[in-house]
Order: sequence, then structure tokens, then C-alpha cells
Amino acid sequence: MPFIWCLGSIIGPALGGLLAQPTKFYPGIFPPGGLLEEYPFLLPNMVSSIVLVFGITNGILFLDETHDVLRNKRDYGRELGDKLVNLFRWRKAEDVESRPLLADSTTNYNGTSNSEESVDDSINAKPKRLPSVSRAFTRPVIGLVLSYAILAYHTMGFDQLMPIFFSTPVSSEKPHNLFFFTGGLGMTTQRIGFILSMQGLFSMCAQFVVLPPVARAFGVLRVYRICVFTYGIGYIVVPYLVWLPEGNIQTAGVYAVLAVKILHGVLAYPCNAILITNSAPSLLVLGAINGIASSCASLARAFSPTVTGMVYSFGLSIDCVGLAWWVNTLICLIGAYQATSMRQDDFDHPADDLDDLVSLVDEEHAAGHDSNVESHIPGMDANTQIIGTADETFDEYGLVRSVVEADMDLLSASLPPESTLATLASLDVRMSERAN
Repeated sequence: MPFIWCLGSIIGPALGGLLAQPTKFYPGIFPPGGLLEEYPFLLPNMVSSIVLVFGITNGILFLDETHDVLRNKRDYGRELGDKLVNLFRWRKAEDVESRPLLADSTTNYNGTSNSEESVDDSINAKPKRLPSVSRAFTRPVIGLVLSYAILAYHTMGFDQLMPIFFSTPVSSEKPHNLFFFTGGLGMTTQRIGFILSMQGLFSMCAQFVVLPPVARAFGVLRVYRICVFTYGIGYIVVPYLVWLPEGNIQTAGVYAVLAVKILHGVLAYPCNAILITNSAPSLLVLGAINGIASSCASLARAFSPTVTGMVYSFGLSIDCVGLAWWVNTLICLIGAYQATSMRQDDFDHPADDLDDLVSLVDEEHAAGHDSNVESHIPGMDANTQIIGTADETFDEYGLVRSVVEADMDLLSASLPPESTLATLASLDVRMSERAN
């Protein structure tokens, strides 16, 4: 996914830079005096909108639902997509006559057939129900969602400010005060688009070269902490690019700053995603957690351009072009302070899916062996306390870990009749005795 994102990051800026101000750069194709002269950035935005509509349409018609609970619901978009594919597919005449245009009743619009879904009727006899979403947001999850929103805020601020800073006219006065100076780099839209495309290309390479060995060597949490603590270095340096002599030296400075930002980005975002996944108490609530995290990040990305743009304009009015960058650094430091509350213990227990447990127990019973239940119970150790009702197993956060409503019923159906919750509790006691 990051690779595909980087691919779009190469094509998008280049296309935007080429299509901006078309009446100025392509007067033979777009004659002056029309709508595109009045709105010089309308054309790249129209192209972006068309691409966006294409992506939405593709998602509605052809993407299968993967959610454990929702994937068996009827999907009208997928039905329409299959009809369109069958309608426009090139087939032989006899194939057209022998195969119906509409999908038959045994086909589900989730990528599987009814025969495939009925392999294990004993497990799928009861539909799953979602666990309580409110219980999914533990302290580690909330901390990571907040960290993700802060990360999205200041990185979006950088992405919005950088092209503006590139295009801001060069000041007629040379900077002489360390904090109060103004002016940008005076680049054209074409050059800005090319630089941003190179940024996407560098990101693509860094995804493969930098992220895997660094994460293996230092650990995901440590890498994430280092990134959020040092992210602001690039923000501090950016305004001082105007101090460099124009030409190759200044261009090298621009690419150096972008390289620092890209390295932090290709490390911080995947690490945050991995930590969120590892902190999820159940795979069934992972979608809800990711949805809330994405919504918070989107909200931060919505406010960031407005706020940073206002601060940048105010900074120019007082001859302080670096004000917006340094405010962005302050937001970055807030995120760094928040990251100090994260503990490695919060991410050492990945979410378990009870379906794996049920299938393992079923296999052992089918083979005629005694079920070694304690080796398969997710999160069952000497520190686990089984309290509450028969369908709740609470961990140290007071949260049901992987054992959710209806799942205990599925587990009980797969175990021998005598294997009740009391038996599971006794197994925990025996495990504690073995450990001692």
C-alpha cells in the first residue's frame, strides 16, 4: 500500500504542475480569455476530481467486503459490478448462451460461493456479533490514535506549506536577522511539480531500503519514538533555505530537507499502523479502531492547512517567514511528549481471533485426541483473571480480549460437554501451578 501511495505521489504532483496555468504555458491549446485564465488552477483540480470519482466507482462496483461480521450482507454495488462485467465481457457465442447474465442464487458478492462458506457449519452456525466498540479504546489505543492525529496534522502542514514556500517570490532584501526575514524560493509550478515527484520516487525507494532493516534492528516502538522526537528538525531548517545562494546549492538544500522529511514519513506512518494493530484487543474491533483513527487524522488534515496557512500569512506580514514552520515544530514536540507514555508491554500481545482457537480444538477432537485447551486459549496465562459473566474474560485494562459475545457459545459448542467456563478457570489455575 505505501508503494502504491508513492507511485501516485510521483504522478500526481507532476500532472498538477504540468496542468496548472494552462493558458500561460499552452496558449495554443487553451487560448487566453476563457474560464481557465480566470481560474488558472481549475484544470488540475478537475482532473483530480475525475480520478477521485473513478476510484469511488471502482470501490463500489468491484471491492469485496472483508469484515468478519459484515461480509455476508448483500452488496448491491458488487451485484451491479458483476452484471456490468458479464455484460461487457468478450465471450464466445455458445458461452453467452450457456451462462446466465445474472449471478445465480448460490453466489455471494463477497468473492466466495455458498459451497465454500459451508465448509464448517458447526463453527458458522451462529453469526458473529461485534464486541462493544467502547471497550476497544483502551489507553494504548487512544494514545496511538491521538499520536496519529498529531502526526497527520504537522505532516499535512508541511505538505501544504512547502509548495507555497517554493512559489513565494524571492525577497528583494537579503536576510540579516536570524528570526525576522521574509521571502521564498520563487519557483514555477512546473519545477515545484517535478521536485514533489522526485519526493514520491525517493519515498518509494525508502519503503524497501530503509523501513525493513531499521524496524528489525531497533524495534517498531523505538523507531516510532525516534521519528516523532526528530521530525521537527526539517521544519526548523526549511525557512533558512532562503539564506543559501541561489542555484545548485539551494537546490541541494531543498532535496536534503525533503529527504529528511521523507525518511521520517516512511518510518513513522507504517510504525504507527503496526502499533495500532498490535494494540487492538480483538481483530473484530480492528476495523472500528482504524476507522476512528483515520477519521481523527482526516479531521487534523482538514484543520492543518487552514491554520498553517493563516500563520504563514501572518508571518509574512511581520517579516517572519519561518513562523508557520516553527509553530509546526511545536505541534511536533507535543506529539513527541505524548509518545513518551507508550510502553512496550502495550504492544506485546497481538489481537487474537477466536476462530483460530475453535478450528484447532475441532481438529483435535476430530483426531480423537484430548484437547490441550490451555495451549490455544488466547491471552490465557497466570495473570489472566476470569471474572464476570460466562461470556466475558477481562484483561488488565478491563477489556474483553478476543472473547466476545457469541464467541464463547461457539467455543463451548466445540469443546466436550464438561468443558465449561469453570473448566477453563481450573485450567488457568493448573497453568499457574506449572509455572510455579
